[in-house]
Amino acid sequence: MLKLTLQTPSRRLITGLDVVEISVPGVMGMLGIYPDHANFVTQLVTGVLKWRIDGEHEMATAVVTWGFLQVKDGHVTVLADVAELGNEIDKGRAQVAFETAKKMVEAGGLDDAALAKWDLKLERAMARLG
Repeated sequence: MLKLTLQTPSRRLITGLDVVEISVPGVMGMLGIYPDHANFVTQLVTGVLKWRIDGEHEMATAVVTWGFLQVKDGHVTVLADVAELGNEIDKGRAQVAFETAKKMVEAGGLDDAALAKWDLKLERAMARLG
């Protein structure tokens, strides 16, 4: 069994939840974490964090925007810049955000900083839409 905690600077979304499987968006791709996983720390990218509670078929989700993950002695801590539980996502707002960000990126003419900002908004909107 693993203990999952998900924290942002403004709130704790999950505290010590018993889970049997976790999937996270790492910088080198999706990472699977299972009981007895080796201790490590890694950077996360914008994407979908998934976990499964023992006996459940479906995986629960949260969208994370950048952060870090630590596995230490069966405790998995996700520190995310922004996180939203799957059941909290407003799909209508996510669709509007996706369309706005896509238009801004496709329109061009943005400096590097603005393009990076809109690319991140586009990635987050896509993750929120699933």
